[in-house]
Amino acid sequence: AYGQFRYCDFSSLNTVVNFVCCGGPNPPANVDFCTSKLNNTALGGYTGAPAIINSSTFTNNVFGATQADKNFSGCTFVGNVYGIGPSVERTNVASCTFINNTTALSGRGGTVEFCYVNNNVTGIFQSVEGWTLRHNDISGNPTGLVPQSSNGFIAPTECNDIYGNPLRDAEMQTNYTLSIPNN
Repeated sequence: AYGQFRYCDFSSLNTVVNFVCCGGPNPPANVDFCTSKLNNTALGGYTGAPAIINSSTFTNNVFGATQADKNFSGCTFVGNVYGIGPSVERTNVASCTFINNTTALSGRGGTVEFCYVNNNVTGIFQSVEGWTLRHNDISGNPTGLVPQSSNGFIAPTECNDIYGNPLRDAEMQTNYTLSIPNN
């Protein structure tokens, strides 16, 4: 079944929307101009096709979004334990803002571009091969970027502004080399 959520305000729930795999419509849902606050999980589950989330705000949740198959655009994540994560897969994030989360983004297998990642404990944690990171501002976090790889592949990280993260701009959790051109 297809779901459309527009101008909704979700508060103090265990899980706001839990997507269930597989065989449904593509996209399975649109979430536009919604607010999710004080929930355990705002958007969970996966479907095999990406849900589309636009211009929505996620505030003071444990998990803003978990698991897989989501495309975010123009969203704001503030004060969550995980803005997006942990270990989210097949998720794309564009033009979003992440402020004051414990971990802004944690995952792999998608693209994060044109995002502002500031004043989180950890900016972006890249599990396995990580996210493709392009044109992001990753600053003011104690730790900006944590690439991790067990197979030698780390997704491209290029043309980002990674600076002013007081403990470290990047903390390598891999024995492999990460090339980050034009950063």
